[in-house]
Amino acid sequence: MSESDIGTVESFEEEPQPKKKNPSKKKKANKTKKRKGKKQKANKKDIGTSKVEMLAKRIEDRQKDRIEITLKARKAFVEGCRAKADKSGLGEVYRISSEDLKALKKETAAIVDAKGPISAFNACIGFRDTSVQMLMVLEKAEEVVQENDVEDWFYYQDFNTTYTKVIPKYPWMRSGGGVTLFWLVLYYAFTPLLFCSIKDANICPDPFGDPLGSWLTTSYYASTTLSTVGYGDFSPDTSTWYGALIGTLFMILSNIVLIVILNSLLTLEYFQKGLNMCAKNRLSSCDENEFLHKKINRFRNMRYIQVLLYFTIVNLVGLGFHLFLNNGTDTLTDPDFAEIMRGMYWAVQTTTTIGYGDLDSSLVSDSDWQKIFLTFYLIFSTAFVAQAFGLLKSLNEDVEEARLRFAWERRNVSKALIAEIAADDDVVDQYEFVLASLVQLKKASTEDIEEIMTKFRALTKGADTLSAMKYLADQQASNAELKKEMNSKYVAEI
Repeated sequence: MSESDIGTVESFEEEPQPKKKNPSKKKKANKTKKRKGKKQKANKKDIGTSKVEMLAKRIEDRQKDRIEITLKARKAFVEGCRAKADKSGLGEVYRISSEDLKALKKETAAIVDAKGPISAFNACIGFRDTSVQMLMVLEKAEEVVQENDVEDWFYYQDFNTTYTKVIPKYPWMRSGGGVTLFWLVLYYAFTPLLFCSIKDANICPDPFGDPLGSWLTTSYYASTTLSTVGYGDFSPDTSTWYGALIGTLFMILSNIVLIVILNSLLTLEYFQKGLNMCAKNRLSSCDENEFLHKKINRFRNMRYIQVLLYFTIVNLVGLGFHLFLNNGTDTLTDPDFAEIMRGMYWAVQTTTTIGYGDLDSSLVSDSDWQKIFLTFYLIFSTAFVAQAFGLLKSLNEDVEEARLRFAWERRNVSKALIAEIAADDDVVDQYEFVLASLVQLKKASTEDIEEIMTKFRALTKGADTLSAMKYLADQQASNAELKKEMNSKYVAEI
């Protein structure tokens, strides 16, 4: 194991202090300190340039720089390459020649040039043209082939999964916020259309005489169903078999929409920050000499406080609006304790999505303003409570990760450590250290390693390494065999 395998580490001896003050020696010492400072800065730049780190960064950068294309564009790219591979008659379905790649790019460029102004307008509003995306992929493919000097072959299947990333076709489906808004609008538009079309008087009482009131009632009912609260003040008419069937299907549909919306919300940056607010960085920012159990206890307490804070804020907002909407400003200026407790009872019943159905309609949805407020409040309270439960769910995982990292960070060089992570001798190189650390931190498992090594053995055909020279020699032999086979077929046809 060489020093280059584990990084550059240099030590500097301190300058001996002179017994007497000497201006010339002082200047020399200052120059020496400056040289040391420059050398130390250079060494800091060298940190993080080991082979493992450079390899990891190269792979990570390549994943970040993947070309974003729609599924339709990816299928068009694969099918175009496959058609070229089939046309060549070589029986190689996973690669095409560089000449076929250039020809496919030329054909796609001609299609793009023939596009009219409609294509440009669609691009402005976020809709991506399939041919334009395919041309971008082919240009990148040609660039990769030239950079890697991969003879005369382009392995389009490998390129497809490595250099491209599938995104939704519609622009509003490409972010968590867009997906959430799309499904909410669709859900709240579909609910009144459904229940007013079947003339369910319980949900849509008078769509023609009082369209606004009917719309508010159906929207309020949609919120109580979506949030799984179900106060019991409004329910579908189940006196007929089709009414009961529609009510059943609507409840199932509402649960599916709720799952989709919550999953989309959790991808938003705001919710991600909330979930990670008290996580690993908080554990590692404390005193290094502090006992781990003290750090974990403080971490748990912070997480519980965070959840309690979310829950309290949401319930106080509900309590305030409930008191105001039911009793006006008098309740806010001169509150009655019994009324406050009833309001809190309603708020907690709402945010916990229990909904016993024991509340009088005047306390829940007696007026249009109450319905408007509840329509939005039920959705937001459900989202915040879901985030709180997500924090509690990830608590044990975060604590376990902190324990593993705490133990790993405090390992020092010892004979036991070397014997534990060395593969077959008493020397540990950077690759062995990285692999052992990933397993110890539970970032990888034995099953993962076995699966990876199975793939490696299949690629190397039992050898210990993948060699570019051996690969080129095998390819030359394979190409010669293919040409020989094609010549024999041609002679046989003649």
